[in-house]
Amino acid sequence: MTAAEALDRYRRSAGPKPASIVERYLRWGGTNADAVLGRYLRHLEQEGLGPGTVDLHRRTIRAFYRQFGLPAPTARGWRYDPKDARRPALAADLVLRLITAARAGDLTGRQACLLALATTYGMRAVELAAIRPSDVDPEGERIYIRTAKGGQPRWCWLPPQIIPWLPAVWPSASPNSVEKTFGNLWGNAVDAERPARANWHAVRRALVRDLVAAGVPEGAVARFLRWSGGGSRGPERMVALYSSPTEQVGAEGVSQVRAEDAGQREYDRDVWDHHPYLRHWSP
Repeated sequence: MTAAEALDRYRRSAGPKPASIVERYLRWGGTNADAVLGRYLRHLEQEGLGPGTVDLHRRTIRAFYRQFGLPAPTARGWRYDPKDARRPALAADLVLRLITAARAGDLTGRQACLLALATTYGMRAVELAAIRPSDVDPEGERIYIRTAKGGQPRWCWLPPQIIPWLPAVWPSASPNSVEKTFGNLWGNAVDAERPARANWHAVRRALVRDLVAAGVPEGAVARFLRWSGGGSRGPERMVALYSSPTEQVGAEGVSQVRAEDAGQREYDRDVWDHHPYLRHWSP
């Protein structure tokens, strides 16, 4: 497989923005050598990119190589503290306002469907775009989430409240089109300009924040959000980061468990018993 073919495949799976980051790196002369990635990150800093943006490039480049089974380069000496990044989360009352708009018929069916899944599971745009017809099993009350960013793909329980919002036929979609859907959704539900970074990930952060506030153990939240373990950015650290957003966006300004068992309500009982948004989707 050529680099161009790999990049084209990555673009189809991850979306145009991550692919453009990788393409920029490859055109610069990037490889999966540690030293090369380190020089590239320093090059980006010299060009004036902020630490968070540079780290996004680092993570995206590493994800590209991992996707094709190649060793992901490590930029030795590069240090970035995620606590320094902007981490906006939607205010809880704004999340409920969006749900109310869906129930009032102010959103399109597609918008309401994506909102129902995002507020229930904290799904990223790329995960929403990756849903296939075989992933949705209404009769079995379960949904398979193809987790991004190296997380754990798994079945999750599909609550009865959410099933009516799901389409009979799942259309194909790109991560970019899913991101645009949030902007359109906002326009239909909120009479205010959408702030920067008010997007699906801000819904994800809101869900984590409110699950933690409801007393759900961090380990249960991490498993439900499908974060992978290990490393300096282990799942419980991710929960701590997500449950403490730097910005809040309002309208104004045990034993090995078989995969199919993960689709049972009891698998994530702590989450479902305290879910902050699910009851608002009930008829």
